[in-house]
Amino acid sequence: MTIMMDYMLKEINEQPTYLQNLVEQNKEKIFNVVNRMMTKKDINKIILTGCGDSLCASLTTEAAFNKAGFTTFVFPPMELSRYRYKFNNLMDERTLLIPISVSGKTPRVVEAINAARSKNCTIISITNNPESPVAKNSDEYIYAKSSQIESIQSSSYDGEVSSKYVGYEHDVPQTKSYTAVQMALLLLAQSF
Repeated sequence: MTIMMDYMLKEINEQPTYLQNLVEQNKEKIFNVVNRMMTKKDINKIILTGCGDSLCASLTTEAAFNKAGFTTFVFPPMELSRYRYKFNNLMDERTLLIPISVSGKTPRVVEAINAARSKNCTIISITNNPESPVAKNSDEYIYAKSSQIESIQSSSYDGEVSSKYVGYEHDVPQTKSYTAVQMALLLLAQSF
Protein backbone atom coordinates (compact mmCIF):
# COMPACT_ATOMS: atom_id res chain seq x y z
CA MET A 1 0.00 0.00 0.00
CA THR A 2 2.86 2.40 0.79
CA ILE A 3 4.46 1.85 -2.63
CA MET A 4 1.12 2.51 -4.32
CA MET A 5 0.67 5.76 -2.37
CA ASP A 6 4.23 6.82 -3.22
CA TYR A 7 3.55 6.35 -6.95
CA MET A 8 0.19 8.08 -6.62
CA LEU A 9 1.75 11.07 -4.87
CA LYS A 10 4.49 11.13 -7.51
CA GLU A 11 1.82 11.19 -10.27
CA ILE A 12 -0.01 14.06 -8.58
CA ASN A 13 3.14 16.09 -7.95
CA GLU A 14 4.35 15.71 -11.55
CA GLN A 15 1.17 17.09 -13.09
CA PRO A 16 1.97 20.84 -13.04
CA THR A 17 5.31 20.30 -14.80
CA TYR A 18 3.82 17.94 -17.39
CA LEU A 19 0.93 20.28 -18.10
CA GLN A 20 3.22 23.30 -18.44
CA ASN A 21 5.48 21.36 -20.83
CA LEU A 22 2.49 20.15 -22.82
CA VAL A 23 1.25 23.69 -23.31
CA GLU A 24 4.71 25.14 -24.09
CA GLN A 25 5.67 22.36 -26.50
CA ASN A 26 2.32 21.80 -28.23
CA LYS A 27 0.25 24.97 -28.25
CA GLU A 28 1.74 26.37 -31.44
CA LYS A 29 1.83 22.94 -33.13
CA ILE A 30 -1.83 22.34 -32.28
CA PHE A 31 -2.79 25.78 -33.59
CA ASN A 32 -0.89 25.13 -36.84
CA VAL A 33 -2.44 21.67 -37.26
CA VAL A 34 -5.95 23.05 -36.75
CA ASN A 35 -5.29 26.01 -39.07
CA ARG A 36 -3.92 23.72 -41.79
CA MET A 37 -6.84 21.33 -41.42
CA MET A 38 -9.47 24.09 -41.47
CA THR A 39 -7.90 25.55 -44.62
CA LYS A 40 -8.27 22.20 -46.41
CA LYS A 41 -11.62 21.06 -45.03
CA ASP A 42 -14.84 22.69 -43.96
CA ILE A 43 -15.22 20.86 -40.63
CA ASN A 44 -18.68 21.22 -39.09
CA LYS A 45 -18.76 18.34 -36.62
CA ILE A 46 -16.39 16.84 -34.06
CA ILE A 47 -16.50 13.36 -32.58
CA LEU A 48 -14.42 12.51 -29.50
CA THR A 49 -13.76 8.88 -28.58
CA GLY A 50 -11.63 6.83 -26.23
CA CYS A 51 -11.88 4.10 -23.61
CA GLY A 52 -11.87 4.48 -19.83
CA ASP A 53 -10.16 7.67 -18.64
CA SER A 54 -9.83 8.87 -22.24
CA LEU A 55 -13.60 8.68 -22.70
CA CYS A 56 -14.10 10.55 -19.41
CA ALA A 57 -11.68 13.28 -20.54
CA SER A 58 -13.69 13.56 -23.76
CA LEU A 59 -16.92 13.97 -21.83
CA THR A 60 -15.43 16.69 -19.62
CA THR A 61 -14.21 18.74 -22.60
CA GLU A 62 -17.15 18.29 -24.98
CA ALA A 63 -18.58 21.69 -24.00
CA ALA A 64 -15.34 23.45 -25.02
CA PHE A 65 -15.75 22.20 -28.60
CA ASN A 66 -19.43 23.16 -28.62
CA LYS A 67 -18.45 26.63 -27.42
CA ALA A 68 -16.01 26.84 -30.35
CA GLY A 69 -19.03 26.50 -32.65
CA PHE A 70 -19.02 22.81 -33.53
CA THR A 71 -21.66 20.17 -33.12
CA THR A 72 -19.76 17.77 -30.89
CA PHE A 73 -20.44 14.17 -29.93
CA VAL A 74 -18.71 11.79 -27.54
CA PHE A 75 -19.07 8.06 -28.14
CA PRO A 76 -17.34 4.96 -26.82
CA PRO A 77 -15.23 3.67 -29.71
CA MET A 78 -17.05 0.35 -30.07
CA GLU A 79 -20.41 2.07 -30.33
CA LEU A 80 -18.95 4.49 -32.85
CA SER A 81 -17.15 1.91 -34.99
CA ARG A 82 -19.79 -0.78 -35.03
CA TYR A 83 -23.06 1.13 -35.03
CA ARG A 84 -23.03 4.92 -35.12
CA TYR A 85 -20.92 5.42 -38.25
CA LYS A 86 -23.42 3.44 -40.31
CA PHE A 87 -26.45 5.55 -39.45
CA ASN A 88 -27.74 9.09 -39.91
CA ASN A 89 -24.71 10.28 -41.85
CA LEU A 90 -22.93 10.87 -38.56
CA MET A 91 -19.49 10.81 -40.18
CA ASP A 92 -18.46 12.33 -43.48
CA GLU A 93 -15.67 14.42 -45.04
CA ARG A 94 -16.68 17.39 -42.85
CA THR A 95 -16.22 15.42 -39.62
CA LEU A 96 -13.17 15.60 -37.38
CA LEU A 97 -12.57 12.51 -35.27
CA ILE A 98 -10.41 12.95 -32.17
CA PRO A 99 -9.52 9.47 -30.91
CA ILE A 100 -7.62 9.20 -27.63
CA SER A 101 -5.44 6.30 -26.52
CA VAL A 102 -2.64 6.70 -23.99
CA SER A 103 -0.91 3.55 -25.25
CA GLY A 104 -1.90 4.20 -28.84
CA LYS A 105 -2.77 0.52 -29.11
CA THR A 106 -6.32 0.30 -27.78
CA PRO A 107 -8.03 -2.03 -30.28
CA ARG A 108 -11.44 -0.36 -30.06
CA VAL A 109 -9.92 3.07 -30.72
CA VAL A 110 -8.06 1.71 -33.77
CA GLU A 111 -11.37 0.25 -34.93
CA ALA A 112 -13.05 3.66 -34.58
CA ILE A 113 -10.25 5.24 -36.65
CA ASN A 114 -10.82 2.66 -39.39
CA ALA A 115 -14.56 3.40 -39.40
CA ALA A 116 -13.83 7.14 -39.68
CA ARG A 117 -11.39 6.49 -42.54
CA SER A 118 -14.13 4.63 -44.43
CA LYS A 119 -16.21 7.83 -44.23
CA ASN A 120 -13.37 10.18 -45.27
CA CYS A 121 -13.15 11.91 -41.89
CA THR A 122 -10.16 13.94 -40.77
CA ILE A 123 -8.42 12.40 -37.75
CA ILE A 124 -6.31 14.13 -35.10
CA SER A 125 -5.42 11.70 -32.32
CA ILE A 126 -4.03 12.19 -28.82
CA THR A 127 -1.56 9.59 -27.58
CA ASN A 128 1.56 9.05 -25.51
CA ASN A 129 3.00 6.74 -28.18
CA PRO A 130 4.00 8.39 -31.47
CA GLU A 131 4.97 4.98 -32.92
CA SER A 132 1.54 3.46 -32.25
CA PRO A 133 -1.21 2.34 -34.63
CA VAL A 134 -3.38 5.23 -33.40
CA ALA A 135 -0.73 7.84 -34.27
CA LYS A 136 0.22 6.19 -37.56
CA ASN A 137 -3.40 5.89 -38.76
CA SER A 138 -4.24 9.52 -38.00
CA ASP A 139 -3.77 12.55 -40.22
CA GLU A 140 -2.09 14.27 -37.28
CA TYR A 141 -1.43 13.38 -33.66
CA ILE A 142 -0.78 15.24 -30.44
CA TYR A 143 1.96 13.68 -28.35
CA ALA A 144 0.81 14.08 -24.74
CA LYS A 145 4.14 12.87 -23.25
CA SER A 146 2.70 12.05 -19.83
CA SER A 147 4.25 8.56 -19.60
CA GLN A 148 7.71 7.23 -20.23
CA ILE A 149 7.83 6.03 -23.84
CA GLU A 150 9.55 2.79 -22.79
CA SER A 151 6.61 1.83 -20.57
CA ILE A 152 4.10 2.75 -23.27
CA GLN A 153 5.74 0.62 -25.93
CA SER A 154 6.07 -2.39 -23.64
CA SER A 155 3.33 -4.87 -22.95
CA SER A 156 4.95 -6.41 -19.87
CA TYR A 157 4.13 -4.90 -16.49
CA ASP A 158 4.83 -6.04 -12.96
CA GLY A 159 1.59 -5.40 -11.15
CA GLU A 160 -1.41 -7.62 -10.87
CA VAL A 161 -3.73 -4.88 -12.12
CA SER A 162 -1.52 -2.98 -14.59
CA SER A 163 -0.27 -6.16 -16.26
CA LYS A 164 -3.66 -6.19 -17.97
CA TYR A 165 -3.15 -2.77 -19.54
CA VAL A 166 -0.63 -1.38 -21.96
CA GLY A 167 0.44 2.17 -21.26
CA TYR A 168 0.36 2.27 -17.49
CA GLU A 169 3.55 2.92 -15.59
CA HIS A 170 2.34 1.76 -12.16
CA ASP A 171 -0.64 0.20 -10.39
CA VAL A 172 -2.15 3.58 -9.49
CA PRO A 173 -4.76 5.82 -11.10
CA GLN A 174 -3.11 7.56 -14.03
CA THR A 175 -3.92 11.11 -12.97
CA LYS A 176 -1.04 12.60 -14.96
CA SER A 177 -2.18 10.98 -18.23
CA TYR A 178 -5.79 11.98 -17.60
CA THR A 179 -5.01 15.65 -17.01
CA ALA A 180 -2.59 15.70 -19.95
CA VAL A 181 -5.33 14.38 -22.25
CA GLN A 182 -7.76 16.99 -20.91
CA MET A 183 -5.20 19.75 -21.52
CA ALA A 184 -4.53 18.54 -25.08
CA LEU A 185 -8.26 18.51 -25.76
CA LEU A 186 -8.68 22.01 -24.35
CA LEU A 187 -5.77 23.28 -26.45
CA LEU A 188 -7.42 21.78 -29.51
CA ALA A 189 -10.78 23.37 -28.71
CA GLN A 190 -9.11 26.74 -28.09
CA SER A 191 -7.38 26.55 -31.49
CA PHE A 192 -10.62 26.66 -33.50
